[in-house]
Amino acid sequence: MPTGERNGTTVEIASINLRTLDQAGIIAFVERHLAKWSKNATVFVNNHECEFEEPAVAETKTFSPHGAQRDAPGDVTLTIKVAKAPLDSELRSVSILANGVWYETTLAGSKGREMSQNLFGDIDVPRPATVP
Repeated sequence: MPTGERNGTTVEIASINLRTLDQAGIIAFVERHLAKWSKNATVFVNNHECEFEEPAVAETKTFSPHGAQRDAPGDVTLTIKVAKAPLDSELRSVSILANGVWYETTLAGSKGREMSQNLFGDIDVPRPATVP
């Protein structure tokens, strides 16, 4: 049913009773995860709007399955980016999404290998894979 209401959900958390609250750490955590969550999310921590800033990229490569390989995942594109500088460990990974929902991250066996500290990217698989 059509509505005049804005999209989204508002969550407000008030009156947290902690001796210390690492607001900068919370902001950094949220901003790192915005890269993996919905690209349309708007998150505020107090009055700070959290935004993910993509690292400077030296190279981008895309891969799509062909022939029989395409049957299982469908029409998907894997995007791998090479950052110009080593990334924090939380950003070194390929995000695996299904219909825009983040499920997992991986380096597909490349963790610790040369230049793996510069890799990040994503793949969105819109339908469940079928195994023959």
